[in-house]
Amino acid sequence: MEEALDYEDLRAFERRLTEVVASYRILTLRWRIILILLANLMIIGAYSWLEDLHTSLPFTQSIRSHPVFSVAALLFTLLIFLGKQKLIFAGKIMAIRTNGVLEIFNMECNEVGKLKMKS
Repeated sequence: MEEALDYEDLRAFERRLTEVVASYRILTLRWRIILILLANLMIIGAYSWLEDLHTSLPFTQSIRSHPVFSVAALLFTLLIFLGKQKLIFAGKIMAIRTNGVLEIFNMECNEVGKLKMKS
């Protein structure tokens, strides 16, 4: 009877762990899309800046005449300084930290959050 209760706790822990890892997946996808979009806008803006015939202007005037690059580069730099690139790997970081704790109990979890016994 008591052994069945232990397994029930383990199953509940596994369900909760799976939910947490799944919630990180949505967050990860959102930040990947945002950072990829900004990087692509920066590339497009930089290409148009390099192809511009008026690049002999002073730097500040040249930046003002290419707002796509300026805004994308500013936002991208700001997000990198705020550490948002770490959110791309949030699910993996969660799984690695959980594995560190589960190692004590001779268990491990995969990237989805499923538990398994170490052999």
